[in-house]
Amino acid sequence: GAPDSCSVEEDVIRCKGHPAGYFATRETYENYLLRLDVRFPGEVGNGGYLLHIQGEHRLWPQCVEVQGHYMALGRVFATAAGGAHGPRADNGQARQRAIRPAHEWNSLDIHSQRGMIRTFLNGVMIVSFGPLPFTSGPIGIQLEGADIEFRNLRIRPDPPAAARAH
Repeated sequence: GAPDSCSVEEDVIRCKGHPAGYFATRETYENYLLRLDVRFPGEVGNGGYLLHIQGEHRLWPQCVEVQGHYMALGRVFATAAGGAHGPRADNGQARQRAIRPAHEWNSLDIHSQRGMIRTFLNGVMIVSFGPLPFTSGPIGIQLEGADIEFRNLRIRPDPPAAARAH
């Protein structure tokens, strides 16, 4: 996206959905918890959480995506547009129970542990899926099609269970 696609005001990251693109971490993450609050202040749109980005950054990178589109928030899949392939995991019934209106804040937790991805929407598990083709890489926030806002964005590295036991 364009450098002026996003701004930070009062601890809220406000992004335009045009042009399509993403911003990403410089660091590589493997086992972690990604937490954030998200809302669409205007019309409902699309976005995504790009996990374990592979290779050079490009508009549609090869990665694992947690869907950010309001109607599919929390779905997990490998991005075919980026050249990755794999099934999609979703639990629409759980999402329907958990989701708040698009203009209200929805809390999304994404757990990555050795290629297994679990997503929680407002505390309700949406997906437990994997192992997926990529287990580590930078994390990106995708912007596509509508204004979107984020707050309380944080990444907590989480060592594998075996390492925690020692």
